[in-house]
Amino acid sequence: MQLDQTSYSATEGDDVIVTVVTDRLSVNDVTVTLETSDNTAQGNDRNSRGLVVVIRFVQCVVAAPGDYTSVSRVVTIPSGQTSVPVVIQTTEDTVAEQTENFDITLSNPSDAILGSRDRATVQIDDDDGK
Repeated sequence: MQLDQTSYSATEGDDVIVTVVTDRLSVNDVTVTLETSDNTAQGNDRNSRGLVVVIRFVQCVVAAPGDYTSVSRVVTIPSGQTSVPVVIQTTEDTVAEQTENFDITLSNPSDAILGSRDRATVQIDDDDGK
């Protein structure tokens, strides 16, 4: 069980679609935990009311609403299938900024073994100031 690539890219405001894959069919569902983590991009979480809650500060300036929506969830590949897409949202803003990155990590597989592509980096390209 692994990611289909070690790097992905998106323009801010676009979705990143990563695919979790396994190399063989299983008679059971297989699961793995997928988590994002900040690199130069800042994630945000949504609380139960759908509001954006910033989880990091940079140089004492709140980055609202953040550069992407943080993900921490169990991904299931149903029995009889070999892949499942996971959508990660990036945030559109009007600030001219450098290219930013965040990381994706797979862990805790169930009924599967992690492959070599258990980590990836996502590049968010700025579309402001061009």
